[in-house]
Amino acid sequence: MSADKGEFTAIQQAFREKLDENELMNCMRCGFCLPACPTYIQTQNEAASPRGRIALMKAVYDGKAEPDEDIRHQLDLCLGCRACEPVCPSGVQYGRLLEGARAAIVENKKQSLREKALRKLAFKELFPNPKRMRQATGLLRLYQKSGLKKLAEATGALKILPESLREMESILPDVPAKREMEERPTYLAPMATNGDVHLQGTNREAARPEVAAAAATPAADTTDDLAERRAVANTDHAVKSAPETDAAAGQTVGAVKAGLSDRDVTAGFPDSAAAEGLSKADPAEGANPGETKLPDSDDHERLSDAPSVTETANQPSWIAVTDPGSRMQEHFSAPKRVAFFAGCLMDTMFLETNNATLKLLQLAGCEVLIPSDQACCGALHGHSGELSGAKELAKRNIQAFEDLGVEAIITNAGGCGAFLMEYDHLLKEDPEWAARAQVFAEKIKDLSEVLIECGFHERFDLSLPHQVVTYQDSCHLRNVMKTSDAPRRLIQAIDGVEFRELQEAHVCCGSAGIYNLLQTEMATSLIDRKMAFVKAIAPQVIVTANPGCLLQMKLGIKRAGLKGQVHAVHIADFLWGSVPQRFKA
Repeated sequence: MSADKGEFTAIQQAFREKLDENELMNCMRCGFCLPACPTYIQTQNEAASPRGRIALMKAVYDGKAEPDEDIRHQLDLCLGCRACEPVCPSGVQYGRLLEGARAAIVENKKQSLREKALRKLAFKELFPNPKRMRQATGLLRLYQKSGLKKLAEATGALKILPESLREMESILPDVPAKREMEERPTYLAPMATNGDVHLQGTNREAARPEVAAAAATPAADTTDDLAERRAVANTDHAVKSAPETDAAAGQTVGAVKAGLSDRDVTAGFPDSAAAEGLSKADPAEGANPGETKLPDSDDHERLSDAPSVTETANQPSWIAVTDPGSRMQEHFSAPKRVAFFAGCLMDTMFLETNNATLKLLQLAGCEVLIPSDQACCGALHGHSGELSGAKELAKRNIQAFEDLGVEAIITNAGGCGAFLMEYDHLLKEDPEWAARAQVFAEKIKDLSEVLIECGFHERFDLSLPHQVVTYQDSCHLRNVMKTSDAPRRLIQAIDGVEFRELQEAHVCCGSAGIYNLLQTEMATSLIDRKMAFVKAIAPQVIVTANPGCLLQMKLGIKRAGLKGQVHAVHIADFLWGSVPQRFKA
């Protein structure tokens, strides 16, 4: 059924206002995006590809096609994973076109009373309000802990729900107590180790003369500047693909080492220790652990960073920074003054993962500030056509972080990080906010990047019992934030991990925010395909770096009949599980 004339005219005009015609014209119709697009791979339908969708957008823009249900369906069927962008020789910013097109339709099409009510509840009442998010997750905790969950399962009451919601209910994590969600730290000092850090250079392997001699040769300085990286990635004609790993699918990377601890196989998963001891006290002074540096892997480029801002002149009097010592500065970047973006779901439903993230940053030598007035990143708003709401949340976050004097703003969710990184584009037309958004966006970094820069994986004897591990990329972390190597390096640095590369690890798992709830059939076909590749390499653990991906992988494990054999875990929890027990007290 076609849209009525008035609605069609309004949507066409909105396309002209929100979509960049030059960006539409940049598409050369070459088709390089087709084999990178998950929905095209599954359907072999041109309209379900980036090239096809751009053609549909252009037709509406030019007034040659009405924005009918068929066009809307194809735009909604898109995951927004942006895997097409790194492979596009013209550098088309497809994700921005998609968000503009969706916003043009949402703002001008007639909505049912049900859709209006649901959108208002989610995008205006729930996600922008941290208190209501805690209340909503608190209700979920009540359901989980009061016996209602067991009763619903026993009586079959859950059958009244759609299959997608029943499946999601079965894989949700245990929600923390309301008190835990409310009593959050706002400042964490670098963790004092009192010289007790077991560096990789102090283990038996590094004690050999040939290793010590190799360690004496300093690594080349290959500064990884985020602002420069984003500038190149966003250039109109840049082709900046995410780094690829050298390992072929199923190939074991590195030998399994001997002398493992006696921790059980679940040591890599969230534990109660992650929620304890988030110290607000200043670190012990004078800590200056010695160091022997292992040579960098031949397969990876060493990352370094400009020195941190540790001068006290512009810092509040209650902030203390541990002097890392000259020897530490020889090989690792100085401790960083960073801020942590907590997120709405991450700081409620996935609170233990946030706690693990904060402890990892402390151990890495970071001084961490967590502003209490931060808000939801706005990604769900932006991807759902609610751009005005996304802009308001962006402004709230910029205000919350801009005066902290930090070097970087850390995220542990690829979907959030990618949207935060593009605040500059979101607010580019606003003269009051454009420059401020640019400064904010250039500071966004993923947890894995910062841990690598701080040498976390080299400073500690990370270990787990022997286990086969693979990694599923977060699409936005890989395709927008350009981070795919750092998580793999961290995983492979853990003694006891036998890493196997997952075939099509770069292909979306089907989560895509709330896509798996709205486009169930496509999301299910994508995760089932991925599980076939998982079975081929037989891992015990699947690590990922985004909460939506984590839940989708858990769903895939359940659907594939692998529950109890394979576990899915966030990289922060996995790394925290590998940290020596003495640093968790």
